[in-house]
Amino acid sequence: MSVIAFDRRLLILSGKGGVGKSTVAVALGLRAAEQGLETLICEMGENEKIAPLFGQAASSFRETPLGVPRLSSIYLDPQEAFNDYVRASLKLAALARPLIESRLIKAFVQAAPGLKEIMTLTKLMEFERLKDRKGKPKYDLIILDAPATGHGMSLFRSPMLAMRATKVGPIYQKAKLISDLLSDATRTRMHIVTLAEEMPVSETVDMIAAMRSDLHIPLGEIIVNAVVPPAFSPASADLLQILQQPAARKATGACWGAAGADAVLAVAEHMDGRSRLNAHYLARLQKETNLDSVVLPFVFDAPWTVASVHQLVARLR
Repeated sequence: MSVIAFDRRLLILSGKGGVGKSTVAVALGLRAAEQGLETLICEMGENEKIAPLFGQAASSFRETPLGVPRLSSIYLDPQEAFNDYVRASLKLAALARPLIESRLIKAFVQAAPGLKEIMTLTKLMEFERLKDRKGKPKYDLIILDAPATGHGMSLFRSPMLAMRATKVGPIYQKAKLISDLLSDATRTRMHIVTLAEEMPVSETVDMIAAMRSDLHIPLGEIIVNAVVPPAFSPASADLLQILQQPAARKATGACWGAAGADAVLAVAEHMDGRSRLNAHYLARLQKETNLDSVVLPFVFDAPWTVASVHQLVARLR
């Protein structure tokens, strides 16, 4: 097992949808902030999750303090990223406003291949370059909670495709700078988040192959989320045999009430089966990727809160 190091300014989290990327982003952000690093979590995807988790209003494309020292987030909305680019390019608000408010332009941003991805990544690059009043980087660490695998691959391929399509001009220059950032092993590292299950592991293996052969984004550890620990230890074998006897089931049933010994044992056996399944796919990840893994446990908690995430922070140290 390994530990996530904060020795690059840009840390990218990618992986299949539903594997807990946003949860891992928050856990890493909390850990980095605890270590005294000024940290910004950049969120992408269909819905903003991180600021609301901390009880904050949606960021609306603004850096939003999360109520934790040295930790902020922002939702990188593609349309707002384009609007920001127009304002910076035209300088005068009177010139920029008609373009920003045009329905035709908004439709163009959504439809133009790769444009919204380039605009969004441009904003990410600006944060990586942002300086404070003393000329030092404003953020020590930027965590990108990237879109799910399919959209994520399109996002990371967009600079290369834009460079091929344009050859010269401002879009080409921005795409080149983004490509340089993403491939720079001194500034960037990608960690793929997954579950130890068949489909997420298969997508993880495919994505790692693409990174190595095509996109060349430096890879770090695989973060395996929600791994179920063994329900039974070897020393519990005798106890399990006793609990399976009719007399013991009757006696424990009186203690456990409506749940009953059968139900309790069935749940435990189900969780133990999940644990064995997780172990199988952890072994597959190691064999097929040759990357270290950071394993995060399944957390039994509802509703999911910042306190729930804190249970994972210690495992990332």
